[in-house]
Parts: sequence; structure tokens; C-alpha cells
Amino acid sequence: MNPKRYARICEMLARRQPDLTVCMEQVHKPHNVSAIIRTADAVGVHEVHAIWPGSRMRTMASAAAG
Repeated sequence: MNPKRYARICEMLARRQPDLTVCMEQVHKPHNVSAIIRTADAVGVHEVHAIWPGSRMRTMASAAAG
């Protein structure tokens, strides 16, 4: 790894936000959960919590139409 790439990685890690947590409640579609997690990761959030109504998350059996 060259020094420029190493410096860029260190800079990115220094900008992460360890004091911010995302909490999700009643997000019913798995693709929305995935989008929230990807977005949180992209902006440097370390923790994402989810509250599911009932004992577990429901999954979708249908495909997108179109």
C-alpha cells in the first residue's frame, strides 16, 4: 500500500461518527433496511439498531414489478 492510499484511509477513519446511532422501527421491507444500513455506513455511523414488531422481521416473497 502506498503512502497516499494509507493517508486517505486514515483520513476516512478519522471522520467516522462513533457518537451517532441510527434506530429503525417498523421498517417492513428488507430493501429499505439494506438502504438505511448502506447509508449509515457511507456517512460513518458505527451503530444501527432495529426494533421489529413481534419476534422477527417479516420478509417479502414478491419481486418488483417492472
